[in-house]
Formats: sequence, C-alpha cells, structure tokens
Amino acid sequence: YIFTILCYLIGVFIFATIVGQVGNVITNRNASRLEFERLLDGAKLYMRHHKVPHNMQRRVQRWYDYSWS
Repeated sequence: YIFTILCYLIGVFIFATIVGQVGNVITNRNASRLEFERLLDGAKLYMRHHKVPHNMQRRVQRWYDYSWS
C-alpha cells in the first residue's frame, strides 16, 4: 500500500515538473518574440524616418525574419 502511494506521489511530482517546464518554454518564447518585435519596430521607424526605399525596407524585414527564426 505504501509503495502505491509513493509511486503515485512520484508520478504527480514528475508530471508537475513537466508542466512547469512547458510553461517556462512558452514564457521564454513569448519574451523572445516580444524582443524581436521591439527591434523590428525600431528598425521600421528608423527606415521610415530616414526615407529608406521600400525595396530595401522589405529586404531588411526579411533579414530580421530570417535571423530570428
């Protein structure tokens, strides 16, 4: 009987650890995505302010997409 309870508690602990790790991965991914969007928005603002040609703006945006994916 004690062995069954011990196995159950170990299983619950392992499951909780896995769920916690998945939460951490999602949180880190969202933080990374927010950083990417902040940098891309800054680059877009800079390019609009300095009247960079639209073709070059698209190339810069594609480079950001490539480098962060």
